[in-house]
Amino acid sequence: ISTKIAQNQIITGNYGNYPLYIGRRGGSSLPFNGRIYQLIIRGAASNDGQIAATEAWCNAKTRAY
Repeated sequence: ISTKIAQNQIITGNYGNYPLYIGRRGGSSLPFNGRIYQLIIRGAASNDGQIAATEAWCNAKTRAY
């Protein structure tokens, strides 16, 4: 996988086909016992304003302040 971060600048990463654990540590038999109210995966960097707006939207929907 390669990512273009600036003009003429490419970074490559060694990303394998591995499981993604949300709420659990890889290889653990003890999952997270609770609620996850905000999990947003975005394919780009976010600035402070975008993060604040997203958190406000999530908080309005979940009321998990």
